[in-house]
Amino acid sequence: MSWDTLFSPGDVRTLKAAHRRARSVAVEREGKVVKLRQRYFDKSEEGRAKTGRPAIGTVSRRTARLVDAYLAGLGIELLPESILFRTRTGKPYQAHRLQRDFNIVRDLVFPGDLRQLRDMRRAGTIEAVAGGADGGELSSKLANSIDRSNTLRKTYAPID
Repeated sequence: MSWDTLFSPGDVRTLKAAHRRARSVAVEREGKVVKLRQRYFDKSEEGRAKTGRPAIGTVSRRTARLVDAYLAGLGIELLPESILFRTRTGKPYQAHRLQRDFNIVRDLVFPGDLRQLRDMRRAGTIEAVAGGADGGELSSKLANSIDRSNTLRKTYAPID
């Protein structure tokens, strides 16, 4: 989720059912126009946790399928104010609990691996810049003022 949306871990942890949206988009495939359902997360009303700026978190089809499968596996009806991602006991994730659970699963599936769950905004920004994204596009995706702030640019898109 963090990679696709470029939301901070805190913004991902606080996603609610009401934030989950879908829209139909038309794309061309092999000369034919096909309608696809695109999932996204809309935090434009309350904004991001840190800045309060409105944010739309787009996700890939793979991520959408994984989230759909996860939510279906919960076996409960989610009310609009329900937090989406929860611990095994059903409680919403707190700041460090998600990292601990990630480490437990990582150690079971990939013994000896040292990968960590991190804030993906820096890596995502570097990928976007490498792909030709401009400051306005980055600012829109990150829901911040990276296009006007040297401090944010140094943080998320360092030259070296």
